[in-house]
Amino acid sequence: MSAFKAEHQYEFPVYNVNERKFRIYFHDAILDKIIIDENKLNMVFSTGFTVQELTENGRWLKPCETAASTVVFDNFSTADAVVYECREIDCEWVKIARDIDFSILAENVNSGRWKLEFLVDYLDYYPLFKCGIETYDEKQLECEFAIISGGKITFLWDEMKEW
Repeated sequence: MSAFKAEHQYEFPVYNVNERKFRIYFHDAILDKIIIDENKLNMVFSTGFTVQELTENGRWLKPCETAASTVVFDNFSTADAVVYECREIDCEWVKIARDIDFSILAENVNSGRWKLEFLVDYLDYYPLFKCGIETYDEKQLECEFAIISGGKITFLWDEMKEW
């Protein structure tokens, strides 16, 4: 796979780039590839995710979709990623006792056996993602994973398109 090149680099938690500020939303984004390279986790989204720009006068502009995008987590170790299989029971998110090894999650996403769609993301203290997984045999799973490494997060994309 070739290196991803971007015109702009967006960093978490302050989305300051060329004096512009953004909010990042992963809701409904589809994760295509999970690449672990030199203690960095690269999450690749071929169809991007949602961003929203904050103007100088404090107003949020209309949300936009990024084109192909990558999110890079520095200082990553698979030991820093906690993945639980979850189910929604009576409108509550319930963790099932069985953990899923992060490398199994990555292998299944990268091979196309699992399609991972982000349902909810929390990017405050540390990244926590709740996702739906559609398996190759059409079984529906849900998972929650947290990345607790505390490293820098970089958002990369080339362009934005309005909804």
